[in-house]
Amino acid sequence: MDIELEFVDSVSASATVRLDLTAPPWAVQSSTEFAMPEIRRAVAATLLTDGERYPAAAYDNRVIRLVSQVQGASGDAEAAALQALYRELDRPTNILRYRPPGASEQVYFRTFRTGPRSVVWDPHLREVSADIPAEPFALGLRETLSPVAVSNNPATAGGCYFDVSAVRGDVETPLFLRCGPDVFGTVYDSRTIVMGVRRRGTPAQMPLVLQAEAMAAATGTTLAAANDPLMSGPGPNYMRVSPSGALMEQRLVIPLWPAAASEDVRGRYRVLARMRQSAIGDLWNVQLAYGASATLPIRNTSAVVNQSATIAYYDLGTIQLPVGGDPVTDGYSGVEAPVGGTRITVWAQRVSGTGTLDIDVLLFIPADDRFSITRMWSDTGASGGIIDGLRHMVYLVDAFGAIRMPAQPEAPIGGLPMVSPGVTNRVVFLPDGGSVRDFLTSTSTVTPYYWPRYLHVRPVGS
Repeated sequence: MDIELEFVDSVSASATVRLDLTAPPWAVQSSTEFAMPEIRRAVAATLLTDGERYPAAAYDNRVIRLVSQVQGASGDAEAAALQALYRELDRPTNILRYRPPGASEQVYFRTFRTGPRSVVWDPHLREVSADIPAEPFALGLRETLSPVAVSNNPATAGGCYFDVSAVRGDVETPLFLRCGPDVFGTVYDSRTIVMGVRRRGTPAQMPLVLQAEAMAAATGTTLAAANDPLMSGPGPNYMRVSPSGALMEQRLVIPLWPAAASEDVRGRYRVLARMRQSAIGDLWNVQLAYGASATLPIRNTSAVVNQSATIAYYDLGTIQLPVGGDPVTDGYSGVEAPVGGTRITVWAQRVSGTGTLDIDVLLFIPADDRFSITRMWSDTGASGGIIDGLRHMVYLVDAFGAIRMPAQPEAPIGGLPMVSPGVTNRVVFLPDGGSVRDFLTSTSTVTPYYWPRYLHVRPVGS
C-alpha cells in the first residue's frame, strides 16, 4: 500500500478529503518528516545533592515537515495546486490524515496555521516544503464503549464505579461520558457528580467502601435494630447517634482500616459520609479524625449537616494513606512497599435540636489522580449530558446532538477523568455526591468514549 497524506474536514472514517497530497499533481517526498514531540520537564535541582529531579513532564507540540512535489499539466495548473495547499495551511486549525506505506491503520494530526516563513517553494524542483505545527499526539477514530448502568448502592457489585479496560493508543487520553436521562431527574433539577480515577496497581483492591456498621460504636451510638432498605448493606445496616448533650464526641471508631496492608492502599482519598438526620430543624457538625494516636488524632474540618431529613452525602475532607512519610519503594530496589491502614474515627455534635443522626457508609474516593466535582443541571428537551474531559466542561445535548442550554451553567472543579492504555482504569462515579439527596436504588446510565492518542503510527488492533 502507498502512503496516504490528506487534509480532511474531521477525525472520521467518512471524512471529506479537502486536499490529497498523494494524488496527481502531488507526490509526497521521502524527506517528509513526522518529528516526535519533545518532552518539557519541570526541573528540581540543588547544589546540595547530585543530579536533578523532574516532578512534572509534558509533551510539547510537534512540527511536521511536509515536502511534496507538484507536476501539473501547465504552469497555471501548478499555481492552482499550490493555491489549494496554501489555503489549507492558512486555516487556523486543520486535520492531516496519515497512513505510512505498508500500514493499514490511519491516524489524524490536528494542525495549526502555518505562516509564509515556514513555507518554501522551489520552482526548479517543483517542490514545496512546509513546517506545520501540530498537537503532540496523532488521533485514532472514536472508540465508543458499551453503556454501563452504575448503581448508586455502594454495597452492590459495581456500585458507584465502572471500569474502562483495553484502552487503545500509546498515551493517556481524555475520557468522555454521555450520561443518560436517568442522571438528570426533572427540569431545573441538578446532580452533583463526584468522580475519581485509579489507574495503577490493582484498582479492585483499593479501599473504597467502609460501612458504618463495620465500625465500633462509641459515645451515644448504637447499631440499628433492623435493616433499613434506604440504607446500604445487609442486616442492621447503619449506626444511630443519639447524643445526651451538645459536645463534639467520638461516635464511631475502627482501630485499623484497611485491615490488610497492600500497595493499593496507598493514596489520597476524599471521604464522603452518607447520613440522615431525623429532625429537619436540628443542626449537626460531623468530623473525620484519623491517625495512629487515639488521644492525638488528625482532625479534618467538620462538615455541617443540612437541615433536611433526606439521605445525602457530606464531605468530610481528605485523608492520606499512609499517614506521614512514604518512601514508596524500598531504597533503590524499585519494589513498591505495601501500606497499612490507620485508625479512623467519626465525631459528631448535635448543636441544636433533639433528633438523631444515622450514618450509613463512608466512601473513600481516590483524589490523587483525577478527582472532580461536577454539577449538572437538567432541561426538559435534553436526551443526554456530556462530561467532556478534553475541554473540561459539561453540557446537555438533544436527541440530534444539538447543544442545549442548562437551567444553570456550571464548570467542573478539579480534573475530569483520563484513561490510560495497558491498565484497568477504575472510574468512581457518584451522581449525588453533594448534600442534596441520594437515591440508593437508582442507577446512572453512562456511555464512555474516547479518541486514542498515538506518538506516530497506529498498530493494527490498537
